[in-house]
Amino acid sequence: MSVQLLKLTSGEEMVAEVGDEDKDHIWVKNPLRLVVMEKGAALAPFFPAAKDGGLNGKKIKMERKFVMLSLDVDSDVSNAYNSQLGSGIVVPNAQQTMKLIDPE
Repeated sequence: MSVQLLKLTSGEEMVAEVGDEDKDHIWVKNPLRLVVMEKGAALAPFFPAAKDGGLNGKKIKMERKFVMLSLDVDSDVSNAYNSQLGSGIVVPNAQQTMKLIDPE
């Protein structure tokens, strides 16, 4: 499963682990809603009224006709998702990595 951004026909944006797919369905796990605010973006439970907010690790089957497109997320979104739900592994981006200093 890979973390992807799904743009739904309702206009909502979902960040979730996307797994199996077939002609008519797509299975997601631990969906979060991408909420754009004045000072940036945040991730919130996609199904806040569901038990555990739908974040119980179970696969959820969605009809493909409601997904307009799916995209890989950038490292900032992936890190935020993993910090909140996933493995907790944060992968530094190229600007955060240490550079080797030439000893001369």
